[in-house]
Amino acid sequence: MKRVLKKGKLWFFCFIMIIFISIIWLFFSYHKQINVVKHIPDYSSVKVVGDYLDNADLIKAPYILEGTVTDISPSFEYEGVSFVKITFHMTDILYSQSELKDSITILREQDMFTPLEINHQYILYLYDYKGPVASQVKMICGGNLGAYEIVKGEAHDTSQTLEEYKQNIKEALKQ
Repeated sequence: MKRVLKKGKLWFFCFIMIIFISIIWLFFSYHKQINVVKHIPDYSSVKVVGDYLDNADLIKAPYILEGTVTDISPSFEYEGVSFVKITFHMTDILYSQSELKDSITILREQDMFTPLEINHQYILYLYDYKGPVASQVKMICGGNLGAYEIVKGEAHDTSQTLEEYKQNIKEALKQ
C-alpha cells in the first residue's frame, strides 16, 4: 500500500510539473517583446570618431531616428578607406534638429564598424557629416555606440521593450 501511495505521489508531482512548465512555455511563447539590443562598441574605434564617446553623450545627437535599412551601396574607396552608403527609411523621429525626408543616406566605413543589415530595424543616433567623402549624408555617433538594433524575441532580464527605451530617450531629452 505504501509503495502504491509513493508512486501515486510521484506521478501526481510529475503531472503538476508538466502542467506548470507548459503554462510558463505558453506564456513566454505568445508574449514576445521587442528588445533593443545595442551593438557592443569597439572603444578603440569609437575614440577615432571623437565627439560621442559614451552613452551619456548620445542624447546630444542632432538626430535620433527609428527605422529600417532599405539599401546598402557597393563599397567604394576614398584615400584607401572603404565606405558604403546606407539608405535608412524612418518610421519614427525621436528627435531631429531639422526637417528630414522619409529616407536619409548614412555614410559608414565598411571595415571599421559593425555592419548594418538590409531589412533590419534600428534606432540610430546620427550627426551631419561634413567632409570630403560625400555630401548631404549622416554618420552614426560614436561608430558602433550609436547603433541599436531592434530585435523581436523574448525579453531578457537585462533588455528593455522598445516602448520603454523610447520613453527613456524622451525623458532624457527633456532634461
